[in-house]
Amino acid sequence: MSQRPANGPEDKENHLMSRTLATANTRPRPFLEIRIGGLHLTVDRVPYRLLTLVTTLGGAFAGGVWYPR
Repeated sequence: MSQRPANGPEDKENHLMSRTLATANTRPRPFLEIRIGGLHLTVDRVPYRLLTLVTTLGGAFAGGVWYPR
């Protein structure tokens, strides 16, 4: 017997629910994972504050270097 595609809203809800229940106990993938020899670095979330700080300082430095030219 072949399976029919999900056509109605109840079929889509059942499909999403079964997928959610199947993946509810799995650990989310890390944002960044680096393995070099014995070093194993894992970043779980995006460090927005650090990215903002680096971008601000980098932009100010680049502007200071470029402006006098």
